[in-house]
Amino acid sequence: AEQDQPGFLVGIRLIVPDQVAPAMPNHDFGTQLNFMSAQNFSASGCSEVMSPCGEEARSLPETLRSFDLPRPVLHTCTREAVRESLLSSANDDDLPSLASPRARDTLLATLELVCDHALGGTLVCVADCQAYHQVFGAKVPAMPCTRSSDQGYMTERLRGVHVSDVRFQEAFREFTQHTRTDRWPEEHHDEKARGLPKDGALLLSTEGYRVQCSAKLLGLQPAVAWENVGTKHDAAFACAWSVTGAVVFVKSDSGPIHLVTRRGGSLHVYRVCSDA
Repeated sequence: AEQDQPGFLVGIRLIVPDQVAPAMPNHDFGTQLNFMSAQNFSASGCSEVMSPCGEEARSLPETLRSFDLPRPVLHTCTREAVRESLLSSANDDDLPSLASPRARDTLLATLELVCDHALGGTLVCVADCQAYHQVFGAKVPAMPCTRSSDQGYMTERLRGVHVSDVRFQEAFREFTQHTRTDRWPEEHHDEKARGLPKDGALLLSTEGYRVQCSAKLLGLQPAVAWENVGTKHDAAFACAWSVTGAVVFVKSDSGPIHLVTRRGGSLHVYRVCSDA
């Protein structure tokens, strides 16, 4: 029996109002397009048309300009300075502080998690559950949303496990460990993980439990521009800007750890250095 073969169809429709260009059998398709454009300009009353020719006519590249965004406010601090600020109930102008004891404990545990257990790149956000729902909970087209990268594997694995728990730390180490394919190894001890992507953010509540893991953060508006960083950092900036009260930890595979938080109309990025 004859099997269906994959294929595709491309259609091009050319419309030249008020005037149809004559056939040009001795010219290539790109030149015909340029000729028809020139005819159209003439028909609309334009007195002069600059039409490329030769090799230039075959390729008309366009350049998109990068959108101008504000820069974040950059800081450098030690891990111990971050820890002391989180423990303090005073309002510090340089580092975030929290009044809620549970939120402070969660952020301290997350700081330890990222600094001591991240074996590669990671993005971990800590925020109130209601703040997540305000941003990602609309469930309508063209609005920000989250999407699981791993069919919900990490979210289910860490159900009911506190961020300070050794089981959370073990799963986090495995999740952030780089592989050649950026997926869980096919020989991994947990069959449910095998071959799934190791990608996305960890969203934690201020209570210290996962809201969603391995989550793609889709539809967030860019917040700031910072040169020489990748999409993981851009996602961290957008998340910290959009999710009220969020504190975001982000690390590239080989780079330093950054803590990101919004304060009023500014986004503050803290490079967390080793205490040594």
